[in-house]
Amino acid sequence: IIDTGIDQKHPELKGLFLPSYNVINPMNQTAPDYHGTHVTGILAGKKGNGIGGYGINPNVRILPIDVFDRDFVTNDYTVAQAIIYAADHGAKVINMSIGSSFPSTVVEEAVEIAINKGVTIVAAQGNGGDDRPQYPASYEGVIGVGSINKDKKLSTFSTYGASTDIVAPGEDIYAPIFDYEKKSSFSMLSGTSMATPIVAGVASLLLSKYPTLKPSQVEYILEHTATDLGEKGSDLKFGNGLVNPTAVLKYDIKK
Repeated sequence: IIDTGIDQKHPELKGLFLPSYNVINPMNQTAPDYHGTHVTGILAGKKGNGIGGYGINPNVRILPIDVFDRDFVTNDYTVAQAIIYAADHGAKVINMSIGSSFPSTVVEEAVEIAINKGVTIVAAQGNGGDDRPQYPASYEGVIGVGSINKDKKLSTFSTYGASTDIVAPGEDIYAPIFDYEKKSSFSMLSGTSMATPIVAGVASLLLSKYPTLKPSQVEYILEHTATDLGEKGSDLKFGNGLVNPTAVLKYDIKK
């Protein structure tokens, strides 16, 4: 999870984590924050513990990489470092519920290095509500995720366009957060940030079943099992459609 810091003591999440890394300030531990905690809860919230809900894949191991250090902005060099760190430390799937409308050569090169090492990268399309490209979602080999609502309509905030590969629910998603006053808590948030860990979680389930799949094969299966929405076939709003975890796990990889 390349994001803000995560509340690793949250009862919905504790015990899932590998040692965290603060890219901006490596001497310091990552400080918990709400966004990274919410994203992680959607992907990995514990099953059957009597609180909250549960994540798409409650059996993952999470490598938390903080690229904000409790700030609201970061830079491309920091993000590139985070991608390389994840790839070098055994990550199979990288979730990036972050983005920028400005391309960056250094981030693009880091993405290429990670994908060549066998890492599947899933990134948010962004919340601009228009078709301007977002990065890293627009880079070759990255699975770009848009957001739909409960009526399976594209969220008004969801960025769309040629880099949208797939969509997932991203409105009013209930999951763990870190509240500065209440500490470990729960809340509903909306954004392509919330849709992205759903797809990353499904990718991790697929890789749990078939660990040798390459990133391009993971993307192929996700896209070819998606439930078609909007215009028939792939389109610029919904990409290949709504991610379908059951169909993904039933897919015959011999094909």
